Amino acid sequence: MINDFRTELKNRLILSDGAMGTMLQLKNLIPKGLLPESFNISEKIRYIKDIHRDYVNAGSEIIVANTFGANKIKLAEYGLADKLYEVNFNAVKSVKEISGGAVLVAMSIGPTGKFIYPVGDMTFKESIEIYKEQIRAGIDAGADIFQLETMIDLQEIRSAVIAVKELCDKPIIAMMTFDDTFRTILGTTPEVFAITADSLGADVIGANCSVGPAGIYEVLKKMASVTEVPLISKPNAGIPKLVGGNTVFPGKPEDFVSSVSELALIGVRVISACCGSDKSFIKALRSEIDKINKNGLPEKGIKRENGLFLTSRTDFVPCGYNHPPVIIGERINPTGKKAFIEELKNGKTNYIRKTALRQVEAGANVLDINVGVPGTDEINSMKKGIVAITSVAHIPVSIDSSDPSVLEEALMLYSGKPLVNSISGEEKKLMKVMPLIKKYGAGVLILALDDEGIPETAEKRLKTAYRVYQKLVDFGVKPYDIMIDFLTLPISAGQEKSLITIEALAKNKTSLNLPTVLGVSNVSFGLPKRSYINSSFLSLCLKEGLSVSIINPEDDYLMANLYAMSALLGKDYLCKNYINRYSNEAKDYAENKNKEKGLDSASDKSVGELLYDAVVHGENEYVEQYAEKLLADGELPLNIGSKYLIPALEEVGKLFDKNIYFLPQVMESAEAMKKAFNRIKRELPKTDALAGPKILMATVEGDVHDIGKNIVTMLLENNGYQVIDLGRNVKTERIIDEAVKNKVDFVGLSALMTTTVIEMERVIIELKKHDLRVFSMVGGAVVTEDYARSINADIYAKNAMEAVEKIRQFIAVS
Repeated sequence: MINDFRTELKNRLILSDGAMGTMLQLKNLIPKGLLPESFNISEKIRYIKDIHRDYVNAGSEIIVANTFGANKIKLAEYGLADKLYEVNFNAVKSVKEISGGAVLVAMSIGPTGKFIYPVGDMTFKESIEIYKEQIRAGIDAGADIFQLETMIDLQEIRSAVIAVKELCDKPIIAMMTFDDTFRTILGTTPEVFAITADSLGADVIGANCSVGPAGIYEVLKKMASVTEVPLISKPNAGIPKLVGGNTVFPGKPEDFVSSVSELALIGVRVISACCGSDKSFIKALRSEIDKINKNGLPEKGIKRENGLFLTSRTDFVPCGYNHPPVIIGERINPTGKKAFIEELKNGKTNYIRKTALRQVEAGANVLDINVGVPGTDEINSMKKGIVAITSVAHIPVSIDSSDPSVLEEALMLYSGKPLVNSISGEEKKLMKVMPLIKKYGAGVLILALDDEGIPETAEKRLKTAYRVYQKLVDFGVKPYDIMIDFLTLPISAGQEKSLITIEALAKNKTSLNLPTVLGVSNVSFGLPKRSYINSSFLSLCLKEGLSVSIINPEDDYLMANLYAMSALLGKDYLCKNYINRYSNEAKDYAENKNKEKGLDSASDKSVGELLYDAVVHGENEYVEQYAEKLLADGELPLNIGSKYLIPALEEVGKLFDKNIYFLPQVMESAEAMKKAFNRIKRELPKTDALAGPKILMATVEGDVHDIGKNIVTMLLENNGYQVIDLGRNVKTERIIDEAVKNKVDFVGLSALMTTTVIEMERVIIELKKHDLRVFSMVGGAVVTEDYARSINADIYAKNAMEAVEKIRQFIAVS
């Protein structure tokens, strides 16, 4: 029996259990369309207890309750929303009953099936409340651990962690699921997830399901490089295959056992098994784990790199120590920018998007966003600004606001771990901002000032900053999530001021040695040719260990200095960054800076090229204007589609395939495409078929998973196709009837569960029986190209973008 889960994680390997849903499915205990969690409120709970009992007897120390899909949204699909408390309470209690308290009970928390804004329409607050409703029942029933698993949306797992922490201090195990590219469907990497979950305060971090034991090991190695938090390994038993109409998982117990010692070496402390496993897997793991625990855990072979890590949804940036100097782009700030101020007053985001792109292309690693303008709604401006930035840039964000309410809204909306710019020793502000940093998992910039103002000596600035640092750490903020700004003051008001800052940087290196940041350009305020002063000051600061520079990355002189200093100080391995930027072979980034957007702005591009760029970058504000101008100039509607819109979406597809774009960017581009398409469609004669084929989409009977299908549907519609979406758990008879009635050209079928993919074959057989001249298309997490071929599907698509592209290709040759 585990007495203290958090303590024992430090000392030994802990064994959890194996699959639940798969076991029920393989024993044919779940009729079509029935939710396994419904067993919790019927006499069938005995089947659940039997499986739990098998795992206890096999040696599991943690048993996961049958609550994976027992959130309000999933239960509502089965008419069980009003039974939510009972479903969850009974599941946890059933484990306690069969084990007699000999094991810990983990309450399983799975995805709702909805994406969170701006990718989906659910708000972050709504997601928190949905999870809290489920978690309350688990707390009342005595759950020991909350296990978040099979998550694909970083925002959703963030909301689930926060929901647990708002209600209790129980341990949290947080897991996402990754594909064979080691990313989630929204592009999140293992490192990004681990960094984010670490800062949120998860007790155990890892991956489940996904890509089998070998793949999970690679995923966890990546996590181990960025966190010291204990890891969990919960792979499935390989990718399932259909053999003779039955689901077969290729993995064997020995596949799991053989990797345990390697997992222990990289910091895994909880071992479990997912889909396709049974008590034989757990029994085999028990024996191997006992051997390792008896001999003592090995020292962790992969250490967390030093530094403060910031993340976007898809990428991370390390700051401090031996990492290359980080550049925070300072240009998204209304100070002295009349045009930007007007945009903020009018609720526009063109300046933000344009400036974000330019700064990224110029070399920024992080983007600072400040939208504080008197007389405007700063909360609304900040929310729009963050959505605008994250739709065009993958790099992390620095949230710059002195208003705690603005900061909290931004922290909820931002998918990842941002930097909070900033916090000081001023007591009132400190007490308001500290809880937000801890709750939402952010990095934080400390200003070396307090209620008495800016200290006049380097020594006093260090003491002030370190005092705030200690308060943050005592409050629960991770020590490695903090950096210090020793403040840059203008030398025009006193030339000694720069020397004090430089001295503070030097003293920091020999004391606490935290990452440091400076707003470099403040030093030259009130002087001519400011770039010269800024560049020289930057060199002096980098020599004394400056980690992060808040600068204008479009200042070529300043950037050349930073890249050169990085090479000279040994923070640019083999001078790679310098060479990539300045070699003759490197693309001249200055020639590729974005031009001003809008027809009234100077640009050497044609209107068609501007429309193409707007779709590629997902810029909604001007696509209709560009389309309008092309029509006014006599361009035929069909030509606009074929010359600019379709090639733009094809380019987006290429960027997606190269992991340069991810689903959120694809959806932004698709929305821009739709806007332009809707405008030109009004000019088409009714006989023109720009809309292309008519496509029917459905998730097959017995399967309620439809995120992938919904994404495909949205992209097809935004490409101008006519789509009839029948939803999820659709009977074969209805698919046939709707296909006949609507005279469709394609039928797209989706399935996620291993027991429902066989329904695809039945649908295709029936389509052929009815002599329907339609082309079938199949996809879903468990569907393979071989399976698609075996059931005579015309098209197999592994993701949404591939589905759109293959339909386009199929039409071209049909």
